[in-house]
Amino acid sequence: MLDYGLTIFALAFALAGVFAADHAGGVTELTLASRYGRKNNLDARWVAGNLLTISIYLIFIAVQVLANGLIATLDGWNLPAQMLWFTCLYNITVGQGLLMMFAGGLLGALVIGNMVMLISILMKNRIFAAVISVAAAALIWRSRTDYGQLRMIHPVHFKDDDLMNEYLFIGNLAVPYFVIVIVLTLLYVAVLRGATRLFYRRYGI
Repeated sequence: MLDYGLTIFALAFALAGVFAADHAGGVTELTLASRYGRKNNLDARWVAGNLLTISIYLIFIAVQVLANGLIATLDGWNLPAQMLWFTCLYNITVGQGLLMMFAGGLLGALVIGNMVMLISILMKNRIFAAVISVAAAALIWRSRTDYGQLRMIHPVHFKDDDLMNEYLFIGNLAVPYFVIVIVLTLLYVAVLRGATRLFYRRYGI
């Protein structure tokens, strides 16, 4: 879990300058000069920020797999998931369960990455944005909880083994937690993306 926390802080630093206006690769008056230039610039930076988020997370996964392979072993990936998660009801293997957790972690990272990009567009200065983003990442990390329903909506927990064990009950309907994670990610990213677009329309240098 701590390694995932380091990934969150890495995102806070890496994405803080995406929409900053105080360096050569940042937003310039030229990119804001026309309506379509502004929109294309926003889309390009948003896509680049999300691709960087994915890249950083994949590096995190690669380091995790390599470290576990060197220190322990990678054997057992084809065992039934119940060997590791006793209450899992899915007919999957340990390897498939880990892939679900990796995917959940990626979705959580995308939520954090979009939050940092919104902070970048609000601050316009990469130093200020980095400081605020790190503070926000620290607050998110410290606010995680291991108890109650609140943990289910917290992006830090999107990579937990709750993906194999937990359900949200709506009347007599049991919704798997991995479905909740997908829906929440789409909701969070849509809201953050909408806020980023709104503030970019008012962006001035």
